[in-house]
Amino acid sequence: AGLRNKQWGVVLISGYFEQRTILLRGSSTNSVVLTLVARRSRHFAGTRYLKRGVTHDGFVANHVETEHILSEGGLGRRLSDILHSSFTQVRGSV
Repeated sequence: AGLRNKQWGVVLISGYFEQRTILLRGSSTNSVVLTLVARRSRHFAGTRYLKRGVTHDGFVANHVETEHILSEGGLGRRLSDILHSSFTQVRGSV
């Protein structure tokens, strides 16, 4: 049974988000915030065993982009004063 009125269709984000504060060893005041964001492409998605390869438009099967963000902890600080580090990993089934 599909949508009858396509005007009200909503595009949802398929992925994962988690954020944790980690206290550094030997200090009760220093901490870092670890953020994990995974975004899964809606193009050519499917189970690992049934979807493989690349489409004519260049989309790979089961494309996932995962970003790890590490930030200094500390409340009450300006965003411009906080150091950030980010690493992005991209994978897909070819």
